Amino acid sequence: MSRIAEIAPGVLALTDIEPVVGRSWRPVGTTGYEPFNKYVCLFGEKALLIDTGPLAHRDQLMAALEGIVGSRHLTVMISRSEPDAITNVGAVVDRYPDLRVLGIMKNLPLLGLVEMQRKPREGLVAERMVFGRPLSDFGFPLITPHEPVIKTLSTIWIAHAETGVLFTSDSFSADLLTRAQDEVIRTQPEGRPDPATIRSHALCKWDWLEHAATQTHARAWDRFFGEGAPAVFAPGLGRIQSGPALTAQVLKDYRKALFGAEAA
Repeated sequence: MSRIAEIAPGVLALTDIEPVVGRSWRPVGTTGYEPFNKYVCLFGEKALLIDTGPLAHRDQLMAALEGIVGSRHLTVMISRSEPDAITNVGAVVDRYPDLRVLGIMKNLPLLGLVEMQRKPREGLVAERMVFGRPLSDFGFPLITPHEPVIKTLSTIWIAHAETGVLFTSDSFSADLLTRAQDEVIRTQPEGRPDPATIRSHALCKWDWLEHAATQTHARAWDRFFGEGAPAVFAPGLGRIQSGPALTAQVLKDYRKALFGAEAA
């Protein structure tokens, strides 16, 4: 099941929904339905695609881009070097041969990790972003990549200054759907996962948290969110969280889940 929704002015979520069956990043026995999210930010004649989704969703992604991008110049930004973020880069490069590809990877050859049906244009490389520096050189001055407080591999969070959307890759992703037809965008707090549930999901991804001293991480978290919660949490997996009252509570829940008593 695929959906397209505007989560902020000029920001679209492209979501495919799958039943949760044996996911390595979910606690054993987890049920329900998982949103797989990609995002498109529109800026005049430019469009920025954040992540490309797994191979199973290639056709849906390409059909959605066809209707959204049009004649705009497309840039692809990858939030992390894992299959559900990079697998369809090759298909997008094949379809939009004049695009640019951005990543934060230092050592992994991003374009060498993905399948392409034809040879890409001469000189096409995955250009590297810098944490904390707006993407003005790429035509997106309102977009800034940030280093996550907690991460696996090469991962970025991405802030949209105008809308207050924070694209969080594999973080803030514990909220699943009970039914496939449920809303992907959560706007009300009722039914959200509690800190214990959030922690159980987090430990599947970051098992080292179970034994780590996290005071330093908690302080980094507080510095990053020093001005409060963003207007929207937009994860690559799980439900999108929207609205200032909700995101403020979600931020508290995640802080408690990740750092517990050490965060006080």
